[in-house]
Amino acid sequence: MNPNTQPTSHKVLKNVLALIGCMLVVAAALFVGIYRQSIIDWWELRNFVPSAQISSLADKASLNQNGRNLFYLYDPQILGKDTFNDACSVPEESIVLGCYDGQSIYMFDIQDERLVGVEEVTAAHEMLHAAYDRLSDSEKNRVDTLLQAVVYNLTDERILKLIEQYRSRDESSVSTEVHSILGTEVADLGTELEEYYAQYFIDRQEVVSLANAYEAKFLDLKKQVSDIETSLKEKNVTIEQTEVYLEQLGKEIEKERAQLDSLYAREEYAAYNARVSSFNAKVDTYNETIGSQNQRINEYNELVNQAKSLSLQLNDLLESLDSSFEPISR
Repeated sequence: MNPNTQPTSHKVLKNVLALIGCMLVVAAALFVGIYRQSIIDWWELRNFVPSAQISSLADKASLNQNGRNLFYLYDPQILGKDTFNDACSVPEESIVLGCYDGQSIYMFDIQDERLVGVEEVTAAHEMLHAAYDRLSDSEKNRVDTLLQAVVYNLTDERILKLIEQYRSRDESSVSTEVHSILGTEVADLGTELEEYYAQYFIDRQEVVSLANAYEAKFLDLKKQVSDIETSLKEKNVTIEQTEVYLEQLGKEIEKERAQLDSLYAREEYAAYNARVSSFNAKVDTYNETIGSQNQRINEYNELVNQAKSLSLQLNDLLESLDSSFEPISR
């Protein structure tokens, strides 16, 4: 046997090991290729410890681990008015609650206890912007098609108006905004979209409920103001009509008073006495109408005060919600 010749079994083993090595390298390359973003995310988050406030937002927004990781990856921060306005300087026609700039997520610090849930919804909204950015073109097209079908059948005027505001400002932002708005504020999205959003939420309906809860506070105040304004219009019409009636009746009374005085002066007592009862009835009607009118005016003024009080409450809520709020003058 040639001393330099290896046994056949040794050669086979060496070739098998080499093949296994190559397969492992290929498998590792495939693994890295497939899970490259996950590996990068893991590396970025390996030492990240969210504050208790940020972690609480993720909990209350019902973010699952994937949604939570996306939220944390963009270093979410809750900022006061001045700092927030500096960070979120993109002009908006609507109230700005948060923003995502591709590197960070910023949320406005809302301290009014009546607006519990706003920050949680904002956190989920901004996280979904980051999620949309990461979709492949084909997945964006698929999701956009599903979302547009929902928008087409949407009856919520507030959401439709909000979408149109984004469209008028920047057409290119509509898709990502619709993705975030519908994902956090619309309950019924259909099976395919629910399965899609399940990538990010434990229970998406929880964040939708939060959005509905604080929106209901505004709707209730606005309805109360609207109802009062309707009542004021109706009372104002009655007051104006009564003023015309009182003016006319007052003139009739003064005319009859002059006639009665004339009869009395001429000592035509029979004719005088015959007309006194009718005259007194008109005077009584006038005085009763004056009393009713005064009561109606008092009720009108009370409603005006109620409307002002409700408007102040609405103003106060808006001021708590909007970093760029300017008080409404009445």
